[in-house]
Amino acid sequence: MLGTIPAVALDDYQSITGGTTFLLNGSFNLTVVAVTVISPPTTHKVNPGDDLYYDGGTLDTVTNVTTGGTIDANSSAPKFGKLDPNNASISAGVTSTAATVELVIGG
Repeated sequence: MLGTIPAVALDDYQSITGGTTFLLNGSFNLTVVAVTVISPPTTHKVNPGDDLYYDGGTLDTVTNVTTGGTIDANSSAPKFGKLDPNNASISAGVTSTAATVELVIGG
């Protein structure tokens, strides 16, 4: 997350350019966990078109970038995107490592 904006990093931090390249729109194959609570897990089936959220992670206060979070169905976390309408449902409790997620800016 770039502040409150969902983003996908295209590369790691590059000291030569002093940053990372991010994309702010589009659809990406990302890891999604079909839960509403990570620990202890509360499972929840994720259907095509369902909202997805960025849960947890570590905020770098210098850059305002949060990394290391989980994309899941926890609606109390910041909205990240939606499961692509063409993606199959993700069964409750399952971790999909190639779910197609559409980024959503501004909810």
